[in-house]
Parts: sequence; C-alpha cells; structure tokens
Amino acid sequence: ILGRFSKNDLETLCAFVWFLWSERNEAAHRNCVQPVALALAYVESWLSEYKLSNHLNVTLPITATVAPSWYPQPFGKLKLNV
Repeated sequence: ILGRFSKNDLETLCAFVWFLWSERNEAAHRNCVQPVALALAYVESWLSEYKLSNHLNVTLPITATVAPSWYPQPFGKLKLNV
C-alpha cells in the first residue's frame, strides 16, 4: 500500500499522524483542542520549515583553542584541598 504514495505524501502522512497524537495528548491532559480545519495547514507549514532547516548549509565559526585550566596530578600523587 505504501508503495503507491510519493515520499512527500508519506512524510506528510507521518507528520499528520504525529500532529494528531500530539493534539490528542493536549486534549487529554490540558483540555485544549485546536480546530481540525487548521491541522493540515499547520502540518504542511511545519513540514516545510523542517525540510528547509535540514537543507541549510550552516558554517560554524572557528573558535580559538583554549588551554585547559586544570591538569590532573601526576600518577602516584594526591592533592587534597582543605
């Protein structure tokens, strides 16, 4: 059955099922229900944002290496802070 759907359709279906599960939890635990008419629009918007965020090329800044401020005692030595 799943072979008949495109990858995009399956992603939308999975996101929609997740949304329904999340909404069920909201209704059960917080007595808060969203209108069903907004569900598909919300899911498509969320999925679009998710896909976009996974395709961004993010360059992390290069940071200087900082020397450690603590070194372990040599083997066989013990330091006791009093």
